Amino acid sequence: MGRHERGRSGAGELTDELIGGAVGLIPLFGSLAAPLGERFSRSVRDEHQRNTSRALRAAERRSGMSREELAERITECPELVPLATRLMYAAGMTGQDRTLSAVGACFGEAAAGIRPIDEADLLLASLSDLQDIHFVFLRTCSLDPPVAKSENGKDMAARWYPETFRLRLGVSRGVAVMGVAGLTRAGLIYGRAAIEGTSYRLTELGEAALVMLDAVDDEQSELPNR
Repeated sequence: MGRHERGRSGAGELTDELIGGAVGLIPLFGSLAAPLGERFSRSVRDEHQRNTSRALRAAERRSGMSREELAERITECPELVPLATRLMYAAGMTGQDRTLSAVGACFGEAAAGIRPIDEADLLLASLSDLQDIHFVFLRTCSLDPPVAKSENGKDMAARWYPETFRLRLGVSRGVAVMGVAGLTRAGLIYGRAAIEGTSYRLTELGEAALVMLDAVDDEQSELPNR
């Protein structure tokens, strides 16, 4: 085993032991807790590696660079280091395939100079906490809204309210409200007060996200079926 392989193995074993030891302090599990914690930490590490690989594959496709070329680009451009760190953090916090592809593509655009680094940083931060359902809401907000009824039965102006999201997507009112709230918090849509209630539109950041997501979809559609 080479020096680098021993280093990676040692780091993984140390992580497993630390997590296992921490879980072992929980009285509920008793003597079984430490082995359980070690197995759990290995599962977490494997899942993080899978998520990171998916995000990096998206970065490779979007930038047109190999993984080695991306690493070299980070070395040449220290401004990319915080963005790469945010990418790794996002990979550790979500298993959502759509989110992983989006944040990876965002990093790839920054590395290739397709998008300014400061703009890519904002976009990656906005996308990293989203769930798959949020991307459905985001795409829907770019379409023409249906006409909805207000609580008193009158037609509402054709704008995107939580109620029109609910009608278009066939989700519950709770999901509609939470979907809108998530995109608003991410800065991808914004609300405007109206007589019928607050309606929502895409922000410039939201429009930029959709352009990038379209490019990601086009690239993935060109991949050979496995």
